Amino acid sequence: MGDISTIVLAEDDDAVRRMMAVLLRYFGYRVLEARDGYEAALLCESDVVIDLLITDLTMPRVTGYELLARLSRRAAPPRVLVATAAEAIEDLPYLAKPFTPQQLRASVESALAGPPLSTSSSSPSLRAG
Repeated sequence: MGDISTIVLAEDDDAVRRMMAVLLRYFGYRVLEARDGYEAALLCESDVVIDLLITDLTMPRVTGYELLARLSRRAAPPRVLVATAAEAIEDLPYLAKPFTPQQLRASVESALAGPPLSTSSSSPSLRAG
């Protein structure tokens, strides 16, 4: 597969997740879908190399805040793009809902070019969820 980036997409709204997944696949990415933070954590902690996690913040079982805090403690955390209607988290790439396909593509490209989630991202604002 070579240069195809793998994205974990954590979104509890089925219609939004499907729309985002279709667009991301159209843009050439491999997409692994998760209905909540719990499923996303399982995917991110599997043997699959994850290039980017796109996550909502408000989800059942495990929230995006909890997911990010959990992944920030890993030896090799993924790059992250927060896609939500909630407030942005300081120091993390953010895509405000609703968004256009062009905004999604530009945000993903920017997040993939940026640094991975860092341990400093587990600040009080991250844990506030």
